Amino acid sequence: MKEYISINLSDLPKDFYISIDSKIIKKIFKKASKNRKIGLPKLAKELNFVWGSFWRWYNNKRFIKIKNLERICNYANISVNDLQKYINLIKGDIYCRNGLKIKLPLVINEEWAYVAELLRTDGHIPKSLKEVEIANNDIGVLNLLKNFLLSLGIKESSIHEKPWNKGKNIKICNRTFARIMNSIFEIPSGNKCGIICIPTFIKKSPTSVVGSSIKGALDGDGWTIESTRRVGIQSKSQKYVSDIYSLLKERFKLITYLRGPYQGKYTCDMGRKENLKRFQKLIGFNNEKRNLKLQRVLLSYKR
Repeated sequence: MKEYISINLSDLPKDFYISIDSKIIKKIFKKASKNRKIGLPKLAKELNFVWGSFWRWYNNKRFIKIKNLERICNYANISVNDLQKYINLIKGDIYCRNGLKIKLPLVINEEWAYVAELLRTDGHIPKSLKEVEIANNDIGVLNLLKNFLLSLGIKESSIHEKPWNKGKNIKICNRTFARIMNSIFEIPSGNKCGIICIPTFIKKSPTSVVGSSIKGALDGDGWTIESTRRVGIQSKSQKYVSDIYSLLKERFKLITYLRGPYQGKYTCDMGRKENLKRFQKLIGFNNEKRNLKLQRVLLSYKR
């Protein structure tokens, strides 16, 4: 059985907001009040909460910040992680209009790993953390991304598409998704080209998750060159290319090469028929054009 890495409620940034089942939130508040042997108004005062906000949290009229919920849970002698299954929605900040339907613990599976690396290579998160933007030439890859976003509860009206080159530019206007990519999946905001790397928890994940992660990276910044019969990826980040090189070599036993810097960029690539066949079987591309080129490369060895 695969041992996926999981992100619990306590692992999320403390300034995230959550909505919990009404009956459960009232039960927690009442237990905290009972343990302190004081009424709810005095409990709010003791915790330095404004009564109006406290009352709205109690009646589930407003999302509650994780760090505030933790303080109340401490009074109730309850672990905040025990409430995970009762969470309805998560918000990255109070200004986010729509929360996301993310089941906790958040299991870092193949889908999450693929999307994170696709966005790490081809995406952009502004310093404001208001949105995520990506431009890619492959419509199939972008459709995979869009379906994933919709599954999280991101509204189609928040996903803006426009033509770009031979593909599309997609802007995901959702603060919560931007913050999850930034804080959990460690995608830097602003200019990230030379500082990206693969998170440690991805490196420790099952091989299938690591493979999806590398596939996402290659669908972003990868390539297949038919004339040299090689597959690879290029980046301004030496650490990122080194991470991919190590994972390809150690997890998938692929013969790969590190090159560079050349014109400020580093390259990890591979060749040879059996090596490329193994890559195609274990990782491959979702990018149709790169996949077709790889197939032609493999067919060329039979001549």
